[in-house]
Amino acid sequence: MSNKMMRLLAVLLGFALLATACGSDDTATPATTAAPTTVAADDAPETTEAESGLPDLGGRTVTVAIENAYLPFNYIDAATGEAGGWDYDAINEICARINCTPDYQEFAWDGMIIAVSEGQFDLAADGISVTEERAQVVDYSISYISTDQKILVAKGSTEITSKADLEASDCNVGSQTGTTNYDVAIEVVGENRVVAFEQFGFAVQALISGDVCAVIMDDVAGNGYQGENPDDVELVDEVLAADPLAFIFPKGSDLVAAFDAALESMIADGTLENLAAKYFTDSFSLTYDDIEDGVYGEDEEAAGDHCIGLVTDVGQVDDKSFNQSAWEGAQAGAEAAGASVDYIETQDAKDYANNIGMFADAGCEIIVTVGFGMGEATIEAAANYPDVYFIGVDQFQGEEIANVVGLMFPEDKAGFLAGALAASLSETGVIAAVLGTNLVPPVQAFGAGYANGAAHINPDIEVIKTYHPGGFDIAFTDPEWGGTTARQAMDSGADVVFGAGGKTGNGALIEVAGEAGAFCIGVDSDQWYTVPEAHPCLVTSAMKMITPGVTDLIAAFVEGNETSGNFFGSVGLAPHHDLDSSVSQEIQDMIIALDAALMDGSQSTGYSFGDE
Repeated sequence: MSNKMMRLLAVLLGFALLATACGSDDTATPATTAAPTTVAADDAPETTEAESGLPDLGGRTVTVAIENAYLPFNYIDAATGEAGGWDYDAINEICARINCTPDYQEFAWDGMIIAVSEGQFDLAADGISVTEERAQVVDYSISYISTDQKILVAKGSTEITSKADLEASDCNVGSQTGTTNYDVAIEVVGENRVVAFEQFGFAVQALISGDVCAVIMDDVAGNGYQGENPDDVELVDEVLAADPLAFIFPKGSDLVAAFDAALESMIADGTLENLAAKYFTDSFSLTYDDIEDGVYGEDEEAAGDHCIGLVTDVGQVDDKSFNQSAWEGAQAGAEAAGASVDYIETQDAKDYANNIGMFADAGCEIIVTVGFGMGEATIEAAANYPDVYFIGVDQFQGEEIANVVGLMFPEDKAGFLAGALAASLSETGVIAAVLGTNLVPPVQAFGAGYANGAAHINPDIEVIKTYHPGGFDIAFTDPEWGGTTARQAMDSGADVVFGAGGKTGNGALIEVAGEAGAFCIGVDSDQWYTVPEAHPCLVTSAMKMITPGVTDLIAAFVEGNETSGNFFGSVGLAPHHDLDSSVSQEIQDMIIALDAALMDGSQSTGYSFGDE
């Protein structure tokens, strides 16, 4: 899958300058990206005295995260090798006015916001929309321009000619996850009809092939794809929403005020208006054929013919648990193999085959399907695409198929350890488990293991164990139910709560965090790193080593040593982190001994599927 699917045509119209200030400051952990590569900007200004009345940064160097792959904002001219675009001209001018020196560093979009929030860069410039969610982790400059959200449809479409048509239809809509376009798509048609793609190019490809009926994107991207594919797609004129764009900074950055002052002066003297005329009208004629691939160039060159796709079950890739762990494993495996990697979030079970087929038809050699519910679709796809290797996470293979491996885990053992710890810590003699649906064997295993582990320590322990009553479509994406159920358990005396069920379980953890003296236990990954809101109560997590499991299976395939049938990964408890002092050495030693006994078979969990 070439990153040239990201191309946009840079004949851009309809931008309006904004001079209004935006409030300050993605909470999901982003996909791992390569280390930043410094890019020389030939037009970077010499250190000068700032203009009268403006802040003077004394020649300070500021690091700027930039893709070099988003026309007309930033790019590397293929003919000259020089950096250019609106971002370069604007920031160079800002630094000339406030006496700073920009150090432009290539960085991919998927990790940009979180990297800035963590202070890896002083700011990011990439046509970034202002949203309340992002404002929780970064500060914004005043807005410098606005874009419109529109609908991209098949050329000559008579079915979708307006927002009303799209709302009245029942077809799927594509958009890029982690963007305001994706949020608008959900508002228009509902989450169950939105197919998420990591890159817009893949969404447009799905539109052209008929897998989605429309793609919602900003008019910058939309005009580009319309220009690049004039016989295949076109933009609907109706505007769905307008997005103000701004620079982003780490929270509390002193650069915000300085950049705002410079931007205000550039608005006042007409500089921003001149830049808009230069880059956002027909006078700008560069296309993606005229530029290098920027931050994505190394990935594309290294990827060669290797392609890895990941399809989630009904749920989101940034669930801070199960799906996210699998995605991180796919990314790590792709990086080690020099492969490209992408994902699709399934919104409805009927789309399993379609979503898998998108990757297979795109030439991906490895497809990771995540979740028990995708088992049947994975086996069917393996028959239809015998040259594709399928890794089915939590999908037991009753009959060995040459191009399918099921990545399995003994969740009952992890649950048993978590239950033993919970019973050891409980002062009330009541503990609880808030779980996804028991239609999924791993969830049953976690729940039964937890109860049996607790009884192993204290035969009189009371375990309030509650499975979500819904089906696959909601059981793992219902944090409100998770929080309410955890609260009911605590009101009934529970002082330790195990949350195991994707975002549903996360809701339970976050609810427990507000209860003084209560403990909570996460699941699948070490949720200390993914659900920081649970830090006050998170004493451990019952981990399935999904990330290394996926990574290892990808590596084995690339090396020609692929496995079929079932591959069993490891489980265990995560560290206690800040709550280590709450777990006595005696309890810690007991858990270590119990873990060893479970692994060597001398201790049974007492679990059999179907017991509950």
